[in-house]
Amino acid sequence: MLEKLEEAGCPVGERFFSVESCSEAVGGGFRLPDGVVICSNHLSAQEEELMRGNTGFRGQHQRCVRRRAELSVAMNPHCRGPGRAKQAVDNAFEQCFADTAPFDRIP
Repeated sequence: MLEKLEEAGCPVGERFFSVESCSEAVGGGFRLPDGVVICSNHLSAQEEELMRGNTGFRGQHQRCVRRRAELSVAMNPHCRGPGRAKQAVDNAFEQCFADTAPFDRIP
């Protein structure tokens, strides 16, 4: 991914990524101006995926992306409030989901 970002004219250094203990119950996200934050205290083992109840097959990837996007957007102070994160994701989802750049397809 770092290589593709650099090819796209968006190089990032090692300090762009950080691993922290987070107070919010999230696995991580993007935080200005720091970059990508991984919340080590909220990471789940791969074996726990089924425990979340996301066991469908058809359309599961798209539903998962939408759900995680809503959770991420809801962390933004400007998008807090009833339905605001869902509305923001709904407005941009189709275009963003179709955009696989910098990859040629969904990795």
